[in-house]
Amino acid sequence: MLVGKPHIENFLPQRAPIVMVDELVEASTEHAITRFEIRSNTLFVENNFLTEAGLIENIAQTAAGGLSRATTGRGHTRGFYCFH
Repeated sequence: MLVGKPHIENFLPQRAPIVMVDELVEASTEHAITRFEIRSNTLFVENNFLTEAGLIENIAQTAAGGLSRATTGRGHTRGFYCFH
């Protein structure tokens, strides 16, 4: 694991309660792997299942956190990311 709680928010522009990444496992400019425990009180959970919007948000945060860690190593706490 590269980054876990509570430090994961240093690599994401999001803040609780919308943070949908618990740990950054691997990160490079080519890929990122994260872990996220889906709980009953997680945003975007309906009938005990993560909705499509929740999955998209998790993917976006995985990309943002991975890129932040891979390119700066220090994290990013404000603003937004633009991928092109």
